[in-house]
Amino acid sequence: MLRRLLLPSALIALLPVLPAAAAAEPLPGEITAPVCDEPGGQTDTPPHPRLRRHVVHGNDVAVVLPKGYDKTTRRYPVLYLMHGAQGDEDSWIEYGGLLQDSAKRPRAEQAIVVMPRMGVVTGLAVDWVDGHRQDATFVGRKLVRWVDRTWRTQADRGHRAIAGYSGGGLSAAHLAERFPRVFGQLGVFSGAVNLRQQGAQASAYAAFEAEKLCAGDDPLAAGPLGDPVTHADAWEAADPLHGAARLSSTMVWLSSGNGEPCSPEDAANLVYPTAATEPELRRQADAFSEALTAADVRHVNKHRSCGLHWWTRWRPDLAAFWDAAAFRWQR
Repeated sequence: MLRRLLLPSALIALLPVLPAAAAAEPLPGEITAPVCDEPGGQTDTPPHPRLRRHVVHGNDVAVVLPKGYDKTTRRYPVLYLMHGAQGDEDSWIEYGGLLQDSAKRPRAEQAIVVMPRMGVVTGLAVDWVDGHRQDATFVGRKLVRWVDRTWRTQADRGHRAIAGYSGGGLSAAHLAERFPRVFGQLGVFSGAVNLRQQGAQASAYAAFEAEKLCAGDDPLAAGPLGDPVTHADAWEAADPLHGAARLSSTMVWLSSGNGEPCSPEDAANLVYPTAATEPELRRQADAFSEALTAADVRHVNKHRSCGLHWWTRWRPDLAAFWDAAAFRWQR
């Protein structure tokens, strides 16, 4: 458990610690131990009456049903939650208190929550340029269709939200922009959303090279986004700042902390290297906010008065985003 938690949980913080050789003909053995290890402990959530596990088109998916789902014929909104680096489909349950917090929601605010497992290194949900994985298409089309066929959903964009923390915030933003007719609300909590910021692409490329090897792709293949020079179009397409205008009819909710602990207990989380990276993620959130403003997209950009890059920030931010989304669901 300790090994997994010490590995970075934010994409922006993850990138610099990966081997520099990953950007140039990395050797599989250099990357796959221990970066590719399944983050053990995150999938050991005990069975729960509201928790369902499925394999959908080869992808592990966790579904948390609303309280009382089996006792009614009511249809529900759906909230898709994306995980960050070194996370999986249990992250929001294991660390985000999802089962407890969702059960406390008023009946009118209950929703079906869907959490797919993406790549183990970054959590990035894009369609890979070399075709090895098609994670964006899986989530935005195949998974949404499966959820609407399998569960009693309100199957329209106005009742379908997507959100994520850190690297999962990047995934959520990309998916909301890629599928603007699918998702009506977007939440980005401390999101690593400035994919092409100056000086960061080399380390980002290293992380995606590691993701490629962990997924069993050909070491010589392009991987998720390819080289940022030769595949600049793929990087641009995955960059939320570039696609901000596509969110013109989407409720957009951003949040970030200031890097200061919210309590003495929160300060204890500074033992984890990524906890102190929150100021950088605030800068990225602000860059995204500026792109949204330039595109005339109405949005909320919450500057929290405290908060590390950690679950003590993301758990209350999900609660606040859920409040805002539920207001839309009930209109």
